[in-house]
Amino acid sequence: MQSLTLTRFNYGGAFTDLPLRDFSAADATNGVEPTDDNLVVISDIVVIDAAAVTNPDLVPVANTLINPSTPVACITFIRIRRF
Repeated sequence: MQSLTLTRFNYGGAFTDLPLRDFSAADATNGVEPTDDNLVVISDIVVIDAAAVTNPDLVPVANTLINPSTPVACITFIRIRRF
């Protein structure tokens, strides 16, 4: 298992606390754009003790969308701009 400390950067919007690897404050100050190599990807999560109750007062809401009883339509709109 690997554990590391990452510096977080504010790129606005949903990315106000973005952890980046191999990216420095100097890079951010100099306007260097982070690439996909700098992003943190979580590929596996290991549950060490599934019996551990971290919050006994938590009552999760049932997911009613797992097996919908009626078909759900999905419509995608694509806007094509011509120049």
